[in-house]
Amino acid sequence: MRAWFVLALAASACSSKPDCTSAVNGAIDRMIDDARGRMPPAAAANIARIQGAMKRVVIEACVDDQWSQLVVDCVAHASNQKALDACDKHLTKAQRESEHKRTDEVLKLATMPADMVPVDIGSAR
Repeated sequence: MRAWFVLALAASACSSKPDCTSAVNGAIDRMIDDARGRMPPAAAANIARIQGAMKRVVIEACVDDQWSQLVVDCVAHASNQKALDACDKHLTKAQRESEHKRTDEVLKLATMPADMVPVDIGSAR
C-alpha cells in the first residue's frame, strides 16, 4: 500500500504544471526593485506604472507557451537582470520570440505620457 502512495505522489508531482505566477511575480518585483535604485525618479515611475502589465504578459507567455520547469525554476531564483537573461537562453526560439514580442509592447507604454496609457494596463493576473 505504501508503495502505491509513493508512486501516486510521484506521478502527481510530475504531472503538475510549473507555477508561472509565483516565479514571474517574484522575478519582476526583484528586477524592478534592483533597477529602481539606479534610475532617475521619472524612469522609475514609468517602470512602476507598467509593472502589473509586465507581470501579466510574462505570466501569459509562460502559461501559453508552456515554459519548462527548468525555465520557471530559473526565473523563480533569478536575483538580478543578468541571471534572468540567463534563463532566457533556456527558452526555445519560438518561446523567446513570443515573450519578447509581448514584453516589447508593454515596454513601449513606459515611454508614453501617463495620460495616454490605457487604464487597465497595470492590472496583473
